[in-house]
Amino acid sequence: MKILKYLQLLLVATTLFSCREKNKFSDVDLSGVAVDTFKFERLDIDYRDIDTNNVAGSLATLKERYGDYINLFSLHVLNVGHIDSVSTHAIIKQFLSHPEYRKIFMACDSVYSDGFAKEESEITSAFRYFKYYFPEKNIPKRIIVQMSGFGQNTAVTNDVLAISLDYYLGTEYDAYKSYMYEYMIRNCTREKLVPNMMYAWIQTEFTNPVPAPKLIDAMVYEGKLHYLLEVMLPETKKEVIMGYTKEQWDWCKANESAMWHFIAENKHLYSTDRLDVSKYTGVAPKTAYFPDESPDRTGIWIGWQIVKEYIKNNPDVTLDKLMETDAQTILSGSRYNPK
Repeated sequence: MKILKYLQLLLVATTLFSCREKNKFSDVDLSGVAVDTFKFERLDIDYRDIDTNNVAGSLATLKERYGDYINLFSLHVLNVGHIDSVSTHAIIKQFLSHPEYRKIFMACDSVYSDGFAKEESEITSAFRYFKYYFPEKNIPKRIIVQMSGFGQNTAVTNDVLAISLDYYLGTEYDAYKSYMYEYMIRNCTREKLVPNMMYAWIQTEFTNPVPAPKLIDAMVYEGKLHYLLEVMLPETKKEVIMGYTKEQWDWCKANESAMWHFIAENKHLYSTDRLDVSKYTGVAPKTAYFPDESPDRTGIWIGWQIVKEYIKNNPDVTLDKLMETDAQTILSGSRYNPK
């Protein structure tokens, strides 16, 4: 089964559909759902303003404000060491004084010069959907905005959801070329920040129950997470949620049937080979088995379509039930067979 190499008339057709279709689970009244238990904190600004002549004193002040998270940030996001260590203080002073890192701080200030209000509104709305459908599930008490110096992108604890602004400065930001491949830079945009934050949170709330997943397990698990993001972020384009360009999304739509039949005919669907799973679901320049025009993670994209077909063909299924249902049941119940 050959994959279409170039989009022609199919591109026009697929452009008209899907990316703006409304998810039925998003059409609910959220006015009675309160998520005012969490607060937004700007560690990026507070950290930037540390007195480099008194790092120890500034860190003590930040510890009073941010609690244990400030040490987690130092150890696992910046990777510079424990905040009580004298050697760590020297590294932090160097970090804050380094011209390249000062440029990153300035870029964050510039890109987000209008503040974080837009993102706060989107995050609050997303957690309202989450709380509406999963009232017993945990939501963060604190949303922390930080600057990692291209360290860890997101951080999640029992009560904290943190995001590093330096990964969302726009595709034209020159410094990215020194740290990332081109295919990674396409997702370093402001519109991708909230989807990535919400993905980080729901991934910890709904962990993959299969310790050694077959390809179909990984596809459907990720498909469920992306479907949930679609519900929680109804105003966000689906290609943005997926981390695709519009052209990549349309390529998948045009080649959906060919991709699916390739996976089935080559008996990859039930493969437990980690390399096979990674080729279809991992971040890369493209999907290894498909043409150069293909995006990466097409297995996840197909998993998302399988979940959507399952919901369509099983209208009584609730979101909480969906998240509990195993991959094989979803595949069988979806009757997925793209033409």
